[in-house]
Amino acid sequence: MYVIGHRGASAHKEENTLSAFEMAFADGAHMIETDLRMSADGRIVLCHDDKYRGRIINESNLVDLKMLGPIAQISDVLRLHNGNIPLNLEIKEPEVVEPLYHTLNKCMQYGWKPEHFLVSSFDHHSLARFKRLMPNVRIGALLEGIPLRYSEFASELGAYSVHLNYNSVNQEFVEHAHENGMKVLVYTVNDFFVLDKMRALGVDGIFTDYPGEAITYIENDV
Repeated sequence: MYVIGHRGASAHKEENTLSAFEMAFADGAHMIETDLRMSADGRIVLCHDDKYRGRIINESNLVDLKMLGPIAQISDVLRLHNGNIPLNLEIKEPEVVEPLYHTLNKCMQYGWKPEHFLVSSFDHHSLARFKRLMPNVRIGALLEGIPLRYSEFASELGAYSVHLNYNSVNQEFVEHAHENGMKVLVYTVNDFFVLDKMRALGVDGIFTDYPGEAITYIENDV
């Protein structure tokens, strides 16, 4: 089972910061997830919400955001890990798509591989746009509930994986996704009881704020 650091090791360090990513990597996470937004001056920054410490991100320049706290850019996490661990990059707004394409395309020129990235979003139109620009990079379709046709929509997108809340997932969905050649990743699993339920359902990976603890638990097979 993949253990993915949800915004890094965000139970222990401030989420989406380099310290959270460093801890997740040190704890043995198999992948790190982070959120992408655009600043007013066209920088891809890592933040889940549309505001950073009270400032609207897309109305603020990077230098102003950095005065508020340790907000990171995508370039920071790329330099930090340099291909040593795959990154799940979640598109939070449509404006990210083209800049992300250019950023990852440049990474490929410096030795990164398509398998180093998994690009995801709740915005499936943005995912489709990204996939047209960069068909060799994996995409993951985020959803909040189970659609009537289960994972069929994600298969049509050409998705590598489907990501949904652990409260929504069921055996039928997991089997349908697997039959269509896709992985099932669930968020956000911070409880061992829930982790065991997800293993029993056969999901392929979990997003967790506690990657180190989850890995230890799985390895010890408690």
